[in-house]
Amino acid sequence: MLLCMYKEKRIYTTKSKKITKIPMNRDTPRLLAVGSGGNLFPELLSACHEIRNLEDYDWTHLAGISAGALVCALVSMVPYGDLDTFNRDFERARLKFTDTTTSPFQPWIPLGQFASALFAVLFHKESVFKNNMSQFVDQEFCRAKYLSSGRVLSVGIFDTVLQAYRTVCSENCNPTTMQHAIVASTAVPVACPSQTVQGNKCRDGGIAHAIPVVEIARFIDDHRKKGKKVHVDLLISDSIQWPPSEKQTAVDVTDSLLGVCVSMAWLNLERDLEFLVRQYLSDSDDEAQIVLHLLRTGKKCNFKRPFGTLRVVAPIDLTPRDRRRRSNFDVVDSDKKRDQLVARGAKAAWRACNKRPVDSDKFNTIKASM
Repeated sequence: MLLCMYKEKRIYTTKSKKITKIPMNRDTPRLLAVGSGGNLFPELLSACHEIRNLEDYDWTHLAGISAGALVCALVSMVPYGDLDTFNRDFERARLKFTDTTTSPFQPWIPLGQFASALFAVLFHKESVFKNNMSQFVDQEFCRAKYLSSGRVLSVGIFDTVLQAYRTVCSENCNPTTMQHAIVASTAVPVACPSQTVQGNKCRDGGIAHAIPVVEIARFIDDHRKKGKKVHVDLLISDSIQWPPSEKQTAVDVTDSLLGVCVSMAWLNLERDLEFLVRQYLSDSDDEAQIVLHLLRTGKKCNFKRPFGTLRVVAPIDLTPRDRRRRSNFDVVDSDKKRDQLVARGAKAAWRACNKRPVDSDKFNTIKASM
């Protein structure tokens, strides 16, 4: 039902809506913040796609980690306000990423993850998969489009030399450095090899943060100092109420290694959400607990606060037995799997856009009803 609904509601297609270079008010800075997601990339892509078409605005700032860095990189190459180009580029990217011949998640040898991991150990390789992400980004990243879009792009990476999370921002870095940062941010430990950024080996920013809370905080605080209110769209690929499920079939060494990364990402997501809620979406410990409860149950997606507004776009599944694994890095190799992820992302976007921002002073009523 949802898939049919999605195909029918695909308002982003150029046939149904012809808009080019919409004149928009840039007085309100708007941030698209996209978290990690592994092979759930099509879900994040779909949510971003829908938000852009459901709302009459575009984003001035972009911040991404891991798969979110790829999404933001794609947006960074679209001219501000050009909906036609946005739709065309995102449709092409969705189809290309789920093509098994072009997916960056390619094993060393075509005999499964375990054989590929064994090959990596025997021949001293750094990861289960080849370094195809660098080639993938090289093919997709157009410097001319990126420089002319007029957006600010931030990418979260983990510096293995400094052993610290850091942000690489287009305001003070050239396109080459930004391109290297995008590849580094997608370099999931075990799965993909590291990337050198400004002389240091760097990896997936998801090692430290599942969502770009550092970049969100900087965005809010910097504009608050200037007396400007902002809007933030935070896209999360995971159901935020349950931990990732275990694999039901036999587990091999690569499953165990990747499972550690998945667990780490979940713990980071929990910590990041709590930080965001306590720092920016509540005024007390009691209120923070209420907000976290409302987020996890899907009862609240939009928040109106003194700094401006924030929308959380995340899939909600209140049935624990139906929760899916966070990511297994398998290639999304069928139209059915791809459409399921696309529909899931679209549904999350519709849910978020159908809710209006609520002032924090209404929490007393909410608290009384709990």
